[in-house]
Amino acid sequence: MSSSARQVYEFGPFRLDTGERVLLRSGVPVQLTPRAYEVLLVLVRQAGHIVEKEELMKKVWADAFVEEGNLTHHVFALRRALSNGDASEYIETIPRRGYRFIAPVRELSAESQPDQSNPAQASTVEDLPNKRFKGLAVVLFVVLAVVLGGLGLNKYFPAGRNVSPAHAPPQNMEAKKITSNSRATTAAISPDGKYIVYSKDEAGHQSLWLKQIASLNEVQIVPAADVTYYGSTFTRDGSYVYYVMEERNRSAGVFQIAAVGGSPTRIADHLDSAVTLSPDGRRLAFVRVNQSQSDLIVVNTDGSGERRLATRNGSEWFDHSVGVGPAWSPDGKVIACSVGAEEQERQYHSVVAVNVESGEQRLITPLTTHAWTEGGQVAWRKGGDAIMMVSDEHVWQLDYPGGEAHKITNDANTYIGVSVNAESDSLVTVQLDNQATIWVMPANDIDKARPIASGRHEGYQGLSWTPDNRIVFGSVAGGNNDIWSMAADGSDRKQLTARTGCINYGPCASSDGRYIVFASTRTGTTHIWRMDTDGGNPKQLTTGPEERWPTCSADGKWVVYVSFVASTVQNLWRVSIDGGEPIRISNLSSNVPAISPDGNLIAFRSGDGIEQALKLTVMSFPEGKAVKEFDIPTTTIMSGDYKILRWTPDGRALAYLDTRTGTTNIWARQLDSGLERQLTDFKLDHMFRFDWSRDGKYLAVTRGSMMKDVVLINGF
Repeated sequence: MSSSARQVYEFGPFRLDTGERVLLRSGVPVQLTPRAYEVLLVLVRQAGHIVEKEELMKKVWADAFVEEGNLTHHVFALRRALSNGDASEYIETIPRRGYRFIAPVRELSAESQPDQSNPAQASTVEDLPNKRFKGLAVVLFVVLAVVLGGLGLNKYFPAGRNVSPAHAPPQNMEAKKITSNSRATTAAISPDGKYIVYSKDEAGHQSLWLKQIASLNEVQIVPAADVTYYGSTFTRDGSYVYYVMEERNRSAGVFQIAAVGGSPTRIADHLDSAVTLSPDGRRLAFVRVNQSQSDLIVVNTDGSGERRLATRNGSEWFDHSVGVGPAWSPDGKVIACSVGAEEQERQYHSVVAVNVESGEQRLITPLTTHAWTEGGQVAWRKGGDAIMMVSDEHVWQLDYPGGEAHKITNDANTYIGVSVNAESDSLVTVQLDNQATIWVMPANDIDKARPIASGRHEGYQGLSWTPDNRIVFGSVAGGNNDIWSMAADGSDRKQLTARTGCINYGPCASSDGRYIVFASTRTGTTHIWRMDTDGGNPKQLTTGPEERWPTCSADGKWVVYVSFVASTVQNLWRVSIDGGEPIRISNLSSNVPAISPDGNLIAFRSGDGIEQALKLTVMSFPEGKAVKEFDIPTTTIMSGDYKILRWTPDGRALAYLDTRTGTTNIWARQLDSGLERQLTDFKLDHMFRFDWSRDGKYLAVTRGSMMKDVVLINGF
């Protein structure tokens, strides 16, 4: 069966249609984000089998660098969407490995007519036109809201606001790390600003800690276990902590524990967000998701008096995930919460203020006037005149009720969650800091390896040698994902691209030294581009649905790349380096092409790991005739490093990354014998990219790690 065929999968009352990209429960569409849909599709296609976390992340997020928490968020959302409190019914967690879809799955041919003897199947097919109609209705509703806003009827959809995305942080703002290499996941600050409570991940198990800011002394208040923390908050006097924790095969609950530790008390169940505490300390609020509906729930701190305050349905929802939650205003009258909406597979996020008495919802910012693509935690500033929030990986200040937004953090780091003390002069957040260093060494003597460039994402998003022995690489040194170049000793650094708000990555220098080809999202979709070696004269080479992984032919005339003709189908193509009509090379599911030094062969990773086994395939270039095929080592698949592929300088072997020794190293498979051998022997860090110089004398590699620490920000 071709992987490009539209398929339909049925399990329990659900029907997953890959053509419509929709999940139906008894014929009714289930709200899923595009990422959650992709995670579900991968799991369903491998039903009954363990899917490693790294494999899931590589398949769903492709070239993006994401943390494991992103996957955890979406798996939890899927569990809530698929079941009513029974988290073990469909998706099983395999500790420290991954997930397994455990429900029986029946695969149907989408081209066949619906079985009228099966009412569920018949009604599902008939409901698809209704789904399209509902989607159109949503679009018309948004358009109508914008029109009404223009007429002054902007109670729920204000006409607009002043956004300051480039607003510089205050000059007296200070940021200080409170933890060091802690693998923190969530954090909250006490009202008096003297303590923080944070959760951290240790080898797949999470624990909860209390830390004194002044002395940095800390104590563990909840031991490590196979659980996930969604967030914590202190009581007003700082004596107790409320935390939300999901245990394996059980819905998340909110617990109360003394700040110094002790026996926790479970308050409520079925939570999908962190909690917020009312100013009088008597009530909690949180988000709960039930199928396609998300509710803002209020409950007394003893678990009694639960009340559904507000609801969002279908294509609109209250944001919910790890490090995401509502915030009660200082005067106790409204609850602020991050919200999202989806239109034509594009998500918009904003903040809504919900009246605590009536449940009336008022959008502080229109969903379509700011391109926030992700929602996050919110926290009120003292006096209720502003809301601190994390969105699109940064900390923002949102004026209330006016809606003017100011960016507080403006660096290359990513931030998760935000918590503010009572005086609003300090906030804490979790900072993700990717440290990646480019090393260069003689190809035949790795003991002489030395770092030449270090920083955040230096070489993580691509690495390539030019014919004159310069290195082109991806970096965020300029505040954006761009392409840079430097001499082999790290000197003479030059920024080659400078397009704010887009990602430029995966550079490859042409063999004649004229061009650098790369992937870029500057048009909104990832396409292949070409530029001169000094960064001048950029030219778009492809215009397909989505293209990645460019590499240049040995003669400098062609660019080979992967085209995603559908979300789960990717084939190998080539296009002239001067542009023109692209030509398909292979119909196989393909990735990371690599052309041999003599230009006669092309190797790539084939198969999707679901319906087709992962292989290393070698074909003649440009004819596309199969020559060799090898199995991919299991340790390479498990480590998630199977997307890196190079030819050795002599053209006799294929090189890739593998973690079979416990640390990432380069291994090579001989083309003639199929035997493997280890080429490097690093003992520490992870390796992301590597490439040999054109003369084969030098090897450049990118090594590093991802740090996650609690950061205290003052003077914001």
